[in-house]
Formats: sequence, C-alpha cells, structure tokens
Amino acid sequence: MKPAQRKLYRTPVKKVVPPPPLPVKAKSTALHSFHDGSELKVLSAKELAIIEICHSQRTLDVKHKNYISHQVENSIQSLDGSLYHVVRYPPDEDSEEIRRIIDGQHRAAVLKEYFEKNPGAETFPVLVKEKFCETEEEAIAYFKILNTTKAIEWKEDPSLVAQKYLEALYTIFKNDKNKFFRTAKTKRPFVQIEKLQQALIPRIWRISQMTPDVFAEEVFAWNEKKLDDLINMDGRSSIQDQALAKSFTLGLDDTFPWLDSF
Repeated sequence: MKPAQRKLYRTPVKKVVPPPPLPVKAKSTALHSFHDGSELKVLSAKELAIIEICHSQRTLDVKHKNYISHQVENSIQSLDGSLYHVVRYPPDEDSEEIRRIIDGQHRAAVLKEYFEKNPGAETFPVLVKEKFCETEEEAIAYFKILNTTKAIEWKEDPSLVAQKYLEALYTIFKNDKNKFFRTAKTKRPFVQIEKLQQALIPRIWRISQMTPDVFAEEVFAWNEKKLDDLINMDGRSSIQDQALAKSFTLGLDDTFPWLDSF
C-alpha cells in the first residue's frame, strides 16, 4: 500500500501593485519670458493663420495686405522675418482659452489667404510674442503700448475710436462676479464684444460727438431705466428675468438697438 501523498499548501503571494508615477510637469514651450509676463514662442505658420484677428485692431487695409501679398508672392516663407503679437484670454463658461492676433494682422491675413488657396502647402515656423490678458481692458492697454507711435490712427480709424467707447463701457459696468462683456461667443443677456463693436463702428462718428465717459454715463442711465421697465413688466421671459437679476440689460437684443438712443 502506497503511503498517502501529503498535499502541499503554498502561501499565496500578494501581488504588489507599483504606485502610480508622479505627474510630470509639462515643460514650457516658451523660448523666453519677458518682464511683462509675455512669452516668446514658435508656432507653425498654418497654426498662426487660423488665429482670428483681435477686434481691437485697426481696420484691415486691404491695399496694404495686397501689397504684402504681391511682395512675397514667390517667397511666402519671408513672412517669418518679423514678430507676431498674440493675446490669450482665459476661457469663459462655455469656451476654451481664446487667442487673438493683436499686431501683425496684415501679414497674418496674407498667411491665411495663402494657406486657404494652397491647403497642401508646407508650413514653416514663425516667432510669436504671446501675452495672457485676464480682461478686455488689459488687451486694449497692451495694444496701445504696441501702437504708441500711431496717434493719428487712434483719432481717425473707426475701429480704434470705437475702442475708447467700449473701454468706457467696460469701466462703468465693471463687475467682479459677472463678466458682462465677453470675448467668446456667449448667451444673452451677456454681450459678445465683437458683435457690439461691429454694431458700434457704423455709428461711431455720431456717437463720438460726446466723450467716451459721457457716452458710458448715458448708456448706464438707459440701462437703469430699462431695469425699471422690466420690474413693472408682466410676463417676463427667462432671459429678461436673468437680466433683471444681474442688473444688466444691454445684451437682451444682440443687435443693440440702444446704440440709436444717443
């Protein structure tokens, strides 16, 4: 009779799970950081070409753009020779970070047109100085610094004149909790800045008969009267209720008919 075989019991080995790796801090793509917080970066020309022009820019001079286009017709890469200036805004509620070209718009417009006509064309690197701006007021101040030598244009270019009046509105309606004026696409009763500027420019020579501060005070008084009208209104819409709660009515109609009240 064979002896009974003893069963061998092995102590189960616990599987050791290694700890997750420590997060690696992403390296900055900046080549240099300036004293004002802006950074020098390299972008591809195609990447730059899809960034929109900042609405606070002077009016695009089509003749000047066409002249540049003619000059670089056979050497588009020569547009890498000068710095482009870009501002970056924080994200709004429903948007990611926003970037806008604030200086170099004519060269950027040539790049955009070139790559639209030649989608398969090879890209090339360009130098960009990018500055983060928390608010539209910061972006306007930065634009003024970049263009201090062009005082005549500030008096004559309708886009630049309009900026002074928009800036006065930002100041008088400044609110730390609510950004009433927004760079990104937004919903009523808030105001999308580029839409407001487009509505303001055709009216700017009439409105500029008053100073920016007087204009802002007149608009503020109009807003107060509109709030009183909403308080006494029966059957308000949800947007009107929001405007009343925020004490801000300028964005109820995104064609901004109140601009014709002054």
